[in-house]
Amino acid sequence: MWKDPIVEEIRRIRLNIEAECDNDFDKIFALAIETQKKFSNRVVSQPYNKSKSKRYDEILTSMDDVRESSVQVQVAEQPT
Repeated sequence: MWKDPIVEEIRRIRLNIEAECDNDFDKIFALAIETQKKFSNRVVSQPYNKSKSKRYDEILTSMDDVRESSVQVQVAEQPT
């Protein structure tokens, strides 16, 4: 079976972090938050591009319509 060297490296790093933190999830989480703060200047976020998501409001409206019709069907099917 082929092994991906990148996946193997990530798994090795994960095991090292777990050992460093005594397999304690709270310690692992604290280390993750500390590391995130330490390297916060490297975090890249994708800017919001309104022109690409012009249908966002239309999609939300459609979803609301589906929810409302589902509720109406559920109410209609309940015995009186």
